[in-house]
Amino acid sequence: MKYLIAICCSLLLSTQSLAQPATLLSPDLEPSQVTLRSLSPELVRVLDTNGEAMELSHQQVLRLSMNHGSVPKIDSALSKVTLRDGQVIVGRLVPSSDEEAVRVKLDAGRTVQVSLDAMLSLAIQLDAPLPKAEEDDALLLVTGEVLLGFVATFSKTAVGFVIGDADDPIDIPLDRIKALSIANKPKQPDLSHGTMRVTTVDGSVLFVEDVALTDVKPDKQLVGTSTLPILSSGTTDEGLSSATSSRIILPMNRILAIETTSSQHQLSSLSDHEWKIMTGGEVFGVKMPPRVTADGSIRLHAPTTLGFDLPKGASRVVFTVAMDLDNTIPASRRAMAGCELIVYDGDNAIAQHTLTPDSAPKRLNLPLGRGDFRIALEAGVNGPVLDRVIFSQGELLVSE
Repeated sequence: MKYLIAICCSLLLSTQSLAQPATLLSPDLEPSQVTLRSLSPELVRVLDTNGEAMELSHQQVLRLSMNHGSVPKIDSALSKVTLRDGQVIVGRLVPSSDEEAVRVKLDAGRTVQVSLDAMLSLAIQLDAPLPKAEEDDALLLVTGEVLLGFVATFSKTAVGFVIGDADDPIDIPLDRIKALSIANKPKQPDLSHGTMRVTTVDGSVLFVEDVALTDVKPDKQLVGTSTLPILSSGTTDEGLSSATSSRIILPMNRILAIETTSSQHQLSSLSDHEWKIMTGGEVFGVKMPPRVTADGSIRLHAPTTLGFDLPKGASRVVFTVAMDLDNTIPASRRAMAGCELIVYDGDNAIAQHTLTPDSAPKRLNLPLGRGDFRIALEAGVNGPVLDRVIFSQGELLVSE
């Protein structure tokens, strides 16, 4: 009997050690608190708040956000590479023997090499703004100047850059560059069944296949197969060989979110979709166009109507709306603010709310049909005085 009790206790402790608190977002876009038990290419196993076990297919899960008590501060000196397929690599630039590729050492200690042809941009430091590349590649210098041309080579000390119609590249030292963008086109990733998109606390976004959880003290780990070319240790001058390994191991305390890549449902940031000003956009003759912030929030001033060009199959939208007033505004002036929010799906008004300075942020979760999606702000009774509004955490669900 004691032996059986010991076995049961051991199994219970093992099960609890693999448990990870998380927030589950399902296709209804309503978040729920769960405990993540296990992952596989077919199923996600969780416990709900009542301790009931649930087995969910990948099509029943959009995202699992890890409920960490706190996340470590990220070194702003790290670099960020964005790839054409949507993956993001955050780490330290390391020398590469290939002058048409960039090498980055990940937080997990592995090193990734990507060709310039596979890239969209490189921020030498995380907070560096990206120059806009259209027909030409673009370099943002530390002076604020933007050079247009062609990125020919990338070395440990310089970027070989062809300016304008010149025939040969010139070497521009890396310490003179803040960021660069390459005029490549984004491409749809070719993902196998069961692939998951993993976002780490430093901002890396990786596609991982054959995902599973393991319990290796002191931290739980996510293991799987990466679609990135991860270099193996070797005997070259950089300490790396050209051989690649697809194996990846990430501590769970370094993971921010895990998203499924089900072909039935796709989730994207609302601000990533094309939009235009339908009406308004100015106050008392002064232009005040909408602004999109780094986190994807949209800041508006009434009166303004935005129309969005949404893809076929857009079935639901969610966002949080609030007045955008800071503490420097005196109470007497804050009282003048206030406007009306109306959300349209085609000719139908699907939501309407009065926003005041005292209104708590409101999360809207709205179904969409086949009509044009519009967000309208109408000035309140006091006119367009401080009628500033912020739309945050906007996400769009596209379902086949």
